[in-house]
Amino acid sequence: RRRLEDLILVMVGIVATILAVFAVIAGPFLWDWLAPILKFQWIDAWMWALGRYAIAFTVLILGISVLYRWLPNVRQRWHHTLPGAIIASLLWLVGGTLFSAYLRQLEFYTVTYGSLGGIVITLLFFYMSGIIFVLGAEVNGALRTARDT
Repeated sequence: RRRLEDLILVMVGIVATILAVFAVIAGPFLWDWLAPILKFQWIDAWMWALGRYAIAFTVLILGISVLYRWLPNVRQRWHHTLPGAIIASLLWLVGGTLFSAYLRQLEFYTVTYGSLGGIVITLLFFYMSGIIFVLGAEVNGALRTARDT
């Protein structure tokens, strides 16, 4: 039973991460590629940005809430996991947006980092994501401690 739970939690994390990364980080690159071909207007750019952030925020809150609910060896209610999940989701969206802007400005990062540039960039992004995930869990832990006292 425990291994099945672990497998499900890993799959939830993978799906949430892939969807959020695609929506936030790969979204601008996809827009730059599609906009000239399909001749989108400026209002379409706003709708594209709003839609991809709404999808990413929803997926992140759901995925992180599931992970915060079942990863600790403590029974928790869903509404107790939401504050940390909301904070982690917002911080991840801000961090992902800034990271995407960084990648757009540094188009030739392989020149900067050498042949292992893609690996360095990916590790930097995962490091940032891990810090944000732990910060949201710490918020939930602090709220639980305050609630129990």
